[in-house]
Amino acid sequence: DGRYLLFVREDEPGAGWAWLIGGRMWKGETFFGAAMRKVKEEVGLEPESLRPGRVLNVWNTFFNTTVHRASAHAEGSEPSGPATQTVNVVVHLLAPSLGGGENLSVDNHHSGFRWVGPDDASLVGVEPYVLAAIASHRSGVGLGDVGAGPGRRELL
Repeated sequence: DGRYLLFVREDEPGAGWAWLIGGRMWKGETFFGAAMRKVKEEVGLEPESLRPGRVLNVWNTFFNTTVHRASAHAEGSEPSGPATQTVNVVVHLLAPSLGGGENLSVDNHHSGFRWVGPDDASLVGVEPYVLAAIASHRSGVGLGDVGAGPGRRELL
């Protein structure tokens, strides 16, 4: 139905912000393979229930906070390492059989989720690269199209 799934992060960087599902790629994974693995890990959806859309774009995000520790001996201490830069390759996944989110579960790195539309007032306070990804998808501009269709839930 043209809405996008966002999650509220518990961890730094970006604690308290609404984000797209994401994380590290493992050696040998494709962008879509990594995205489907992260969706399973973070919200419990099986990869078989998802369809690849397209690679939307690549964004850099810079944070003044970090998840890294200044010292390996500082385990249990507050993060105090260098600021963080992430490179975000955003892929579009379709979840044709997903309803209003009743099948979703939130992992321990998130405090909740919400569906948003491209014109929702709830987009206030969303990280700028997330807004750019939604705009890129809505405009049809992307790096690679695998096919999409109307009336489906969108997992960017």
